[in-house]
Amino acid sequence: MEVSKARRLKALEEENAKLKRLLAENVMEISTLKELLVKKLVMPGLQRDAVIWAIREKDYSQRRACWLIGMDPTWRYASCRPAEEAARVRLRALAAECRRFGYRRLHILLGREGMAMNHKKLFPLYRNRPLMTAS
Repeated sequence: MEVSKARRLKALEEENAKLKRLLAENVMEISTLKELLVKKLVMPGLQRDAVIWAIREKDYSQRRACWLIGMDPTWRYASCRPAEEAARVRLRALAAECRRFGYRRLHILLGREGMAMNHKKLFPLYRNRPLMTAS
């Protein structure tokens, strides 16, 4: 066998192996989607659960599982906002102590106590509770 034919044969074998690998991945994705699509994955919570299932059961990477389900990888994480209940309780206590203080002054007092919060987040908490007094 000539050298050029051997090189060509080796290149064809490599290409064939690559195509087989792509076909196997595609078949695996199709079977995964068939298992997942029992119901529509409309809500982010269901999509997140499906991604977690694909990662654990089918051994997909996070990026691949998100791509397969059609979900942005940043949406995979659940919201980790801090609880507002402690701030609400303290805001109510401060408003009861200092009735004439508005939300801006209460924002400063909360900040001094270590409950740092944006004033735009504090205002709805202040407004939704019956804290405002008629002066």
